[in-house]
Amino acid sequence: MKRVWIGVTLLAFASVLGLGCGNSCDNARDRFAARYAECEIGIQQQPSGSEGSGDAQCTDTDGQYLDCLADCAESATCEALKGTDPMGGADFGTCNADCR
Repeated sequence: MKRVWIGVTLLAFASVLGLGCGNSCDNARDRFAARYAECEIGIQQQPSGSEGSGDAQCTDTDGQYLDCLADCAESATCEALKGTDPMGGADFGTCNADCR
C-alpha cells in the first residue's frame, strides 16, 4: 500500500511538473525539480516556454496545495521519495494527504 501511495504521489508530481501555470505553481514546480535533482530522481519537464495543455490555469488554491506538496517533498528523505524507505514513504504519504 505504501508503494501505491508513493506511486500516486510521484504521478501527481509529474503532472505538476508539466503544468507550467502561474507563479505559485511555477515556484512549486521548480522546488520539486530541485529536490528531485538533489535526490537524483529523473523527471521529465515541459520545455521552457511550453504552454502545457494550453487550458491549464493555476488558481491561488492550486498554488497553496502545490506549495504544501513541495514542502512535503523537501522534508522527505531521498530514500522515501525513491520508495526505498517504507517508513519515510509512509510519512511522506501522510504529509501529502494532510495537504488536502
